[in-house]
Amino acid sequence: MARTPDQALAALTKTQHNVFTTRHARVCGFTDDQIAHRLATQRWESAHLNAYRLAGSTETWTGRLLAAC
Repeated sequence: MARTPDQALAALTKTQHNVFTTRHARVCGFTDDQIAHRLATQRWESAHLNAYRLAGSTETWTGRLLAAC
């Protein structure tokens, strides 16, 4: 069964301390409009410049460090 972009991104963030970039989102199948919508509706939170976290996901020290890199 094919995964939705949201499912693919959720699976990816579990391996990256809940942090992802817009490039990761595009690889998971999101369009620029979908990315903008999720940011505007705060379904995604800014973790750092061009680094994001799914709203409500746990923020960790390692995730903050990864986002900064």
